[in-house]
Amino acid sequence: MFVFVCRGAARHALETESALLANVVVLDYVPPEYTADLLWSADVHLITMADGWQGIVVPSKLYGVLQTDAPVLFIGTQDADTVEQIVHYDAGAIVPNGCGAEAIIDTLTMLGDPRYSQTRLLDLHGGGRIVSFITQP
Repeated sequence: MFVFVCRGAARHALETESALLANVVVLDYVPPEYTADLLWSADVHLITMADGWQGIVVPSKLYGVLQTDAPVLFIGTQDADTVEQIVHYDAGAIVPNGCGAEAIIDTLTMLGDPRYSQTRLLDLHGGGRIVSFITQP
């Protein structure tokens, strides 16, 4: 299951492209009291950054994600501060914008390796938490 919790200019395109895919859900941001549950429900977190934004923005979602021990897949410019943090904490993998689907599939497969989940706390309720987010009124 791929769950995207997002806003922004590209959200509509994501919803359109994924409309016929049963394993993709696009959600709006959740209230702050649900943030921890949402973060802990993921097996892999995705952070993206368009070229040209390095040095201007740092995706703050990284800091909440780092608390979960789930790996991060960062797709973006290689000289972003986010890349430095992911490398520093050995928190996941980085692929460049425009890398193509095969590189992303290979990276997700790598992130499924037990090396990235050994220290993660066992959370038996993650799947149920995702369902509760999807079915919220």
